[in-house]
Amino acid sequence: MLKRIFENFFKPMPASRAGKLKKGEKTMALNLNPTLKNKVQPSATFAVSNAADALIKQGKDVIGFGAGAPDEPFAGSVFQHGVQLLSDINNAVMISKYPPIAGMPKLINAVVEKHQQQAGVTLTPENVLITNGGKQALFNFMLSVVNPGVRDEVILLAPAFVSYLPQVHIAGGKEIIIQGKMENGWKISPEEIEAYITDKTAAIIICSPNNPTGHMYGYDELQAITDVLSKHPDVWVFSDEVYDDLVFDPHYFTPMLAFKELLGDRLVVSNGISKGYAMTGLRGGWIITTNSELMKSLKKLQSHSTSGICTLTQLLGAHALGLKDSEWTEAYCAGYAEKSRILTEALLKIDGVKLHQPEGSLYVYPSFQEWSGKHYDDGGPITTCQGLAMHLLEHGLVAAVPGGAFFSPPEEMCLRLSACPAESKLIEGAERIGNFLANLK
Repeated sequence: MLKRIFENFFKPMPASRAGKLKKGEKTMALNLNPTLKNKVQPSATFAVSNAADALIKQGKDVIGFGAGAPDEPFAGSVFQHGVQLLSDINNAVMISKYPPIAGMPKLINAVVEKHQQQAGVTLTPENVLITNGGKQALFNFMLSVVNPGVRDEVILLAPAFVSYLPQVHIAGGKEIIIQGKMENGWKISPEEIEAYITDKTAAIIICSPNNPTGHMYGYDELQAITDVLSKHPDVWVFSDEVYDDLVFDPHYFTPMLAFKELLGDRLVVSNGISKGYAMTGLRGGWIITTNSELMKSLKKLQSHSTSGICTLTQLLGAHALGLKDSEWTEAYCAGYAEKSRILTEALLKIDGVKLHQPEGSLYVYPSFQEWSGKHYDDGGPITTCQGLAMHLLEHGLVAAVPGGAFFSPPEEMCLRLSACPAESKLIEGAERIGNFLANLK
């Protein structure tokens, strides 16, 4: 069963026959969008979760390092605020109504305040669109800026978030993937970026702190990248900053809005309440742009797709943003810094494991290339991250996401491990990985 689930995700998509006749057919086949049918794979994190769930239903004790979903509940004051809102009939009636497409003023103003304080720039409520999580922010952006066949290339700095590539394809674009290397801290130089910019480049996506590696670009590094991008005024710059509140000392977060003066109205920023406030299920995100034409396009898309996002999510999100620098947020971030340290140290006790110490986010991204070509029992050689993840889940009862899902070469044998489980599970999970590897021949 596990092999089938993994193969269904990673195998090449079949050629489409939509619109073609089989021999002897008298009617046309039902049509399907060829991009969705042939090029877009399901989310790898969900594929791993489904495979793990299949084992759990069989009574197996699986440790899940797959999803980037904080194990902790969100702040108690946010919960109490929700109870108060729903206890008041007037609020309850208001919450049940359609919200504005762009978002409710309370959350928009909280977003403006957060980013103004963070970056020292001036924003207005008109610069913010509230979205159903960060994915919709990116989705709306891609559909707005990719011009298929004209200016349709999007530069991705790999390893990168699983949904970037499918969304480029859905928008009719082409991915230009620049591979980072562990020995360079996964960072990509300004010179490498400039070498890939052409007259077909529509946008570049930057994610710092990074999913899946946890690496970060410092101020000087982002300044150097900005200096390169400033030579190419027709390229949109999209900064995914959803992990900005999960930065580990002694590192510090540099917002791309700090370079707004150089990049101008082509700089776009997305963020949300999912990761930094442990509110993944509420699906609250936003996109920031000072480009009025882009904002018109973003709002058009949202008006014809989801409309405004859940009113309760927006009200709780506004309350959560008011907790910035509170005892809860400081303890939450410190807790993940400690979890990251525990998982990293536990993995490095396994001779042969290589990894870059995360500087932020929720993840650790080790390479197990030392074991490439080895076998489990009498099976064939394990030579890819997909094969490693499948065998590790089946025989080690540890769920991890293959690095190929983040556009790392499969032969590098990288896995993304979430530091979200309890500390005891992090240690036990690393021990299971070590025992599994020790049994490879």
